[in-house]
Amino acid sequence: MGKQHLGLKFLVIFMGILIVVGVGVVAYTIISRLASGGKVVPDKATAATAPLRAGQSEKSGRLPGVHHGKLRALKPFGDVAAKIPAGAVIEEMTTDRRRLILRLRLTSGDQAVYVFNLRTGERLGTIRLQVE
Repeated sequence: MGKQHLGLKFLVIFMGILIVVGVGVVAYTIISRLASGGKVVPDKATAATAPLRAGQSEKSGRLPGVHHGKLRALKPFGDVAAKIPAGAVIEEMTTDRRRLILRLRLTSGDQAVYVFNLRTGERLGTIRLQVE
């Protein structure tokens, strides 16, 4: 192994250093997120270059009706009974910061969407899906 393999040796050593540095960055990120309680604060550069979503204004870069301050700790709300029709099957469930949305298959075979307030468990409304 002479001068002809010198470039290959350099490349292998360089890649090894990159792997070690990459693993160090990943470990540092995991440790710092665990130490901060899992809170991730986006930097201003990321927020400025992020694409706009539907309903978002270019001036503020904020979505209307969404809290943009520090995240508050969740408060316990006790046991809440959210009522759905007897025999209904939950086909799909999703949440956002304030609502629980259930898509139900009713015993009649029709579908309905129930929207609940996550904080209180109160049903905000029902959307009955009907075939035209």
